[in-house]
Amino acid sequence: MRISTHLVNVITGLSAISTGLRIPSVSSGSYHVGLNIKALTDESRWDPYAPIDNPQKRHVLISAFIPIDPQDNSCPHGEVNLPYMPPKTRDVFGRQAEAMGLPSGVFEDLQLNFCRLPDTSRLRGKAQNSGTKLPVVIFSPGRGVSRLMYSTMARSVASHGYVVITVDHAYDASIIEYPDGIVITGVVGEANQTVLETSAKVRSQDIKFIIDQIKDNDTARKHFGISGTGGIFVFGHSIGGDTAVSALLSDDRIQGAINLDGDMLGPVVKTGLDKPLFLIGRPHSREQGPSWNETWNNQRGPGMMLQIDGTTHQSFLDAPLLVSLRDVPEDSKAKVQAALGTIDGRRMASLVIQLTAAILDLKGRGFKTAITTISSTGKTPPDSPNMDDDISNIAKDLAPVVEEAGEEGVVAVMHSAGGFIGSAALKGLTSKARKDAGKTGGVKKIVFVTAGVAPEGFEQGPMEFFDYHDSNGTQSCKDPRNLLYSDFSDEEATRWLPGLQHQADRGWATKVQYCGWRDVPSVYIICEGDKLLPAELQERFAGLAGSEVVRIGAGHMVQLSQTEKVADIIASHVD
Repeated sequence: MRISTHLVNVITGLSAISTGLRIPSVSSGSYHVGLNIKALTDESRWDPYAPIDNPQKRHVLISAFIPIDPQDNSCPHGEVNLPYMPPKTRDVFGRQAEAMGLPSGVFEDLQLNFCRLPDTSRLRGKAQNSGTKLPVVIFSPGRGVSRLMYSTMARSVASHGYVVITVDHAYDASIIEYPDGIVITGVVGEANQTVLETSAKVRSQDIKFIIDQIKDNDTARKHFGISGTGGIFVFGHSIGGDTAVSALLSDDRIQGAINLDGDMLGPVVKTGLDKPLFLIGRPHSREQGPSWNETWNNQRGPGMMLQIDGTTHQSFLDAPLLVSLRDVPEDSKAKVQAALGTIDGRRMASLVIQLTAAILDLKGRGFKTAITTISSTGKTPPDSPNMDDDISNIAKDLAPVVEEAGEEGVVAVMHSAGGFIGSAALKGLTSKARKDAGKTGGVKKIVFVTAGVAPEGFEQGPMEFFDYHDSNGTQSCKDPRNLLYSDFSDEEATRWLPGLQHQADRGWATKVQYCGWRDVPSVYIICEGDKLLPAELQERFAGLAGSEVVRIGAGHMVQLSQTEKVADIIASHVD
């Protein structure tokens, strides 16, 4: 099989602009970001959507968002402002936006700021991030939607240290405008089951082709300026989410997938996956059709299913953020909310980026991860679970992870109240307990992140930082802005505060029966700026557990404010 690539550097085809509305960075990491746009042709495949009288080999147009070494305090080759969309694409999606009730000219004069990248032909075999194999994330857009409608998200995710590649699948987007001026319009047909499954299959083959290119070190270095790749992850929105999952099922090189509010199609619904799968959607997305629940019931690998309040299907584009930059007439706000949801545009962008970055931070480093929750959170008595139920549910989530990990073992990360609840859930699952039972593997280390640690017999009493609501038997943090988000800017704190939920009061009225930290070595991350659990209290917790101590200058929600640093600490203690 012969595969060739035809590549065009967009920086020579797009003129930099000095005036216009610059789109702000949201939830950025420590890396600067550069942009390459490439047109690639797969000589091994004919395009099934090309005109009958003009057969063509399959091609894709991609945007590659390249992290620049954070050791450089500024862009080493200078900065450049580029238009968010080229003119014809902007006009097409501008008309579509107006038809949805969005403000007229929402895409006009928008620009994104990037570091200039050197001409890859001048690198003489050297990569821009020489010696570093960066993890790669490939993104597939919604049906009929341009990859450009996710550029703000892609740029922010790349700033966390990932090469992010967004893809326009030929004849799928409403319009694809190539750097050489060629324009292709979409012809994918009506959205019935057969059409969608065929489209997802063709798209997943596009993803495989892109991986072939970046896995070839010479191609990656010559055309993308990267020296090979670390782990590979795929994600997408709508049918792009299903494309990501289909690619995960068919390509062993992919480590995991995130589906943003897309239906599940094809065999994965019945077969499930052994690899990590994350389903993130709008409210009631799991009730819209059976595919999410059926896939989830058959899922064997780690994963998470999450719904974001106040969202619609279109909330997962850049559109909510872009609209927040404009003045929306009062009589248009109802239409805008119907189209994009009631959630604030900047908060939505921040949530998606932070969730994606948090999922990827360990996945991209080659670790398999699983997320569990405290089941009583957000519940109201008398039907709410209690702490024993929480412990039991966490143990049920953890047991298959321990089995899958085998001899490699599991590192359990516990934050806040998850410290004493999670420790109690380790009974029978530690490496010591498994060895005593003649089994291998088990939980081999605990990482406490500003977490509570309690001895056997401990029963949580009233706490001064909680408000207790006798009317419905719940409790909630008194001053979350200052106690939980003390090291956040007002803007960042405002985005996260609405996501907090109450705790059922009866959820704490249970005594600790088992302490996993007695059987498992631990590391304790002390957050020296924590206003909820002061550093002195954290030191006592660490001393009780006999933990190795690592200190961070951060508040209580350090996993949000310093995600990369927390991931670094966890990774450094996996042995």
